[in-house]
Amino acid sequence: MEKLRVEELSGIRFERAIVKEICFIDALDSDHGDPANRELNVALDLTSRVSDDGTNCLTTISLALESVSGNFVELKAKIEGHFKLDRPDPSVNLEEFSQKQAPAILMPFLRAEVAAATSRSRFGQILIPPINVIAMLERPGEVVNETQ
Repeated sequence: MEKLRVEELSGIRFERAIVKEICFIDALDSDHGDPANRELNVALDLTSRVSDDGTNCLTTISLALESVSGNFVELKAKIEGHFKLDRPDPSVNLEEFSQKQAPAILMPFLRAEVAAATSRSRFGQILIPPINVIAMLERPGEVVNETQ
């Protein structure tokens, strides 16, 4: 196995991911339907901040899910990622990173938290399929067919 050279690394370190919110509201009086054919309205929102010195960024993804068929009321989740430049590098655009790469890095963490929060619900576990986060942030309100 070949060792990575320093110049091959991005120079950006993923410090931590923090779940800021997760709220699942089940519809107690609903027919939960076929879990294999769930259709969900998905909304993603992104906020990011880069520190004044340009060495740190904070990216937050907020997710809202609604069941098209009324199986549950809503699910809201929010995750925050902290990233830091390892070394000064004028070729690294931390602002662009926080808008494109950081959300793609954070989405699997958010996906796992949603699955864990809904795993024991009457509705059944919600598994968000892999999605193109960057494209979805450009087109809010996308409908995704959730499969298990």
